[in-house]
Amino acid sequence: MSKHPGLLLLLGRLVLLHHKHPERKQAPVTYEKEEEEDEGVSCERDEWWWDCLEVLRENCLVTLANISGQLDLSIYPESICLPLLDGLLHWAVCPSAEALDPFPTLGPLGSLSPQRLVLETLSKLSIQDNNVDLILATPPFNRLEKLYGSLVRLVGERKVAVCREMAVVLLANLAHGDSLAARAIAVQKGSVGNLLGFLEDSLAATQYQQSQSSLLQMQGGPHFEPTSVDMMRRAARALHALAKLEENHSEFTLYESRLLDISVSPLMNSLVSQVICDVLFLIGQS
Repeated sequence: MSKHPGLLLLLGRLVLLHHKHPERKQAPVTYEKEEEEDEGVSCERDEWWWDCLEVLRENCLVTLANISGQLDLSIYPESICLPLLDGLLHWAVCPSAEALDPFPTLGPLGSLSPQRLVLETLSKLSIQDNNVDLILATPPFNRLEKLYGSLVRLVGERKVAVCREMAVVLLANLAHGDSLAARAIAVQKGSVGNLLGFLEDSLAATQYQQSQSSLLQMQGGPHFEPTSVDMMRRAARALHALAKLEENHSEFTLYESRLLDISVSPLMNSLVSQVICDVLFLIGQS
């Protein structure tokens, strides 16, 4: 499916079909409204096909999330990859209720939203360097800056572990993709601190698991899984990508002691510790 240009062309047309943000008009000075205006305006939500479109969009985003791990957009022409990336990036930063609320088909207990699916899709796409280049080349640049800010906030959100880890993956891959992206990520509020917090939380989870494992086995309690080494390595790689730029070193000033604590922690994986040591070396050169 990921190698079928016809399917990708169709998905690119569906992803933003009839999704619009009309410009807000200035409120009238008086309370009088012209009857002609009211008569000429129709509510698009009342159209018979709207429910069908919502289901199609959900299926479209689910399909993209499922095939994105195998999808290399660089082999397709701009007419295919640009609508897909433009639509995905729009949903990733869209502030509308349609983007943030769970899909209507999931019922009152559903939690999966279009924005959550798009985050999964982009994180899988970013595993391939060619896709990262295309994501970073998709205009406008200010939308990418909004994406960086959103990802940084998700990394600092402890309650939603899955979204937090996907944000780490995407941030790390984008930061490695381009120096401009690394700079734009570094200047986001809390970027370095949230990535460090992710590593510190991972260490805390590991320590908790070790201290409670015997007790849990005796009591038959739930097994507590810490963050994987791969995820910690990705967070460390994101910090390393930011630290490679000299203009970003000032963003690390307040965090050197925390970096040092992580690098010497006996609970930290040796490969991750090595990356953090490299970060300390880079920021120490300025």
